[in-house]
Amino acid sequence: MHLKDLLCPLVASKLTAFSSPQNPARQTIIDDPGTKWIDSTIFLSPLLINDIVQQLPASSYVWWAPVLQGAGPYSAEISNKVNRFLNRHFNLLDSGGYDNVPPEELINGWFTQIPLESTYAVVEMMADMYHGSVNIYYETSFLSSWSKTYDSIHALVRGNRENPLFVDTNWKYVELASIPAMDFMRQFPIAQVATYEVLERLIKLQKTPSHTEPPPGSLINYDLLHLGINLGELQDFKFTLGALQWIGVQIILNVAIWHLYHTGNKAVLQQFVNMPQFLATPNQDYQQFALLRRSLNFLLTLATVKQDIELIQAITQRWLWTAALQSGEGEIRPTYNQEMVIDCLYANGLDKSADYLRNLWNANHQTEQMDATFCAKVNFGSRWLRVTPNGSVLLGHFVPHFSFNGSVVSGIPENEKLQKWGKYNS
Repeated sequence: MHLKDLLCPLVASKLTAFSSPQNPARQTIIDDPGTKWIDSTIFLSPLLINDIVQQLPASSYVWWAPVLQGAGPYSAEISNKVNRFLNRHFNLLDSGGYDNVPPEELINGWFTQIPLESTYAVVEMMADMYHGSVNIYYETSFLSSWSKTYDSIHALVRGNRENPLFVDTNWKYVELASIPAMDFMRQFPIAQVATYEVLERLIKLQKTPSHTEPPPGSLINYDLLHLGINLGELQDFKFTLGALQWIGVQIILNVAIWHLYHTGNKAVLQQFVNMPQFLATPNQDYQQFALLRRSLNFLLTLATVKQDIELIQAITQRWLWTAALQSGEGEIRPTYNQEMVIDCLYANGLDKSADYLRNLWNANHQTEQMDATFCAKVNFGSRWLRVTPNGSVLLGHFVPHFSFNGSVVSGIPENEKLQKWGKYNS
């Protein structure tokens, strides 16, 4: 074995840890790399530097390419890294699933690839456990021995009440359209380079055996997220790939869909809307695959706010009307899922859009009063995503860890406060 075969993975691993968006020291280190080991890395031979860069995940490459190579990051290289990661993930599972690869290894891989979205997944899971609502909103069981986990998370919050993670004022919404292009690429590299093939692969993650719980004592490395708490203190805290899918991967999908819509890439979105079905009918897919359903609901919401009737009709006819009830002389009435989309538009203050869609779908049902947080989670997959009446998309983020230079940041809606940590909120 050559020395470089040992050196390059070691340096790449160290750079990956430092470039984690959650690392409080990250920005200083990258903008002013004055530490000796980084100086030494920069002055390595170009061939060694290229080997190191090749081994960086996309989430680290976007930060370190300008420092190490003096140029970039380049979309083509990000695409190569994203596709290699997804291919490896599917190949590992296709070759025998968890018989060949420990689930914690895959989870750690996702933590490295999507640190921002992984933080959402872990924190949202903790918040739901704190309020005892995990299985109300998600179609997978996140944990076993519920009472022990419920008691231990309350003890953890009480013992860490000064931790910035548990202070509501540290959580804000950022308007995606206001994020500068380089910041967007750094924080959302997968969304930045998303193609139809990437969207389809992310959707197909739900078809993988992702809900097997890691065994007790598994080596899930929560330190990759720099949360400042020891999740090992939580009894029976079982974090699965399913948890990452329902929240983290869903956010990637929806941010990618927003980016494609925002940049006018209708061709890719049209491919996505017309993607081949997995089951007997498209509506069965819509019912069975939450990643697909929530992505379509999110895109449908964007289209409705803009009164994009072509896109609304394409989604409706492909995924919804195939199961619509027939009455009278061929009259098509909306399904329960369509009614919920309308009710959730009202719940999130999109009354004008709800009225427009209600009229377009000829929906005459009695609207139900829905909770805005519930709707964000069921309709979009996460409380962290919101659509405003003017079509802006807001994404929640933890201010001490994530910096969106030049972006417009707004606070959490007063009527919600993320319903997060109860009396321990500031």
